[in-house]
Amino acid sequence: MSHWIFPANWKEFDVLGAFAKFGELDWRKNCLAEKGDSVYIYQGAPIGKIILMAMIISSEISRRDLIDDRLFSKISACEYEKMLADTAFFFRLRVIKCFLTVGERLSLRTLRQHGLKGNID
Repeated sequence: MSHWIFPANWKEFDVLGAFAKFGELDWRKNCLAEKGDSVYIYQGAPIGKIILMAMIISSEISRRDLIDDRLFSKISACEYEKMLADTAFFFRLRVIKCFLTVGERLSLRTLRQHGLKGNID
């Protein structure tokens, strides 16, 4: 089992609202993560920290089987459809734990102090 950090862009998508409603979300597949891996969702500024832990419960979700989460998208319908069209498969993530109340312990600064290299994009 591997551990991954996936960035969430609050300007484009309300990840907290979507996970609260569905408990599971589909995420663009753009790395070698696989079923059973842990995923930490990093929310950029103004929150600037890891906000959720999830588990990949499927690594081969096709576009036709996606959870309909358009309600939580903050981009235009056209941009949303283009993003979907540009991705062949998606991960399905199930929330395991929420970290909104842990203060600065999971901030980017703290993660770097503990060995994280580079940016989370």
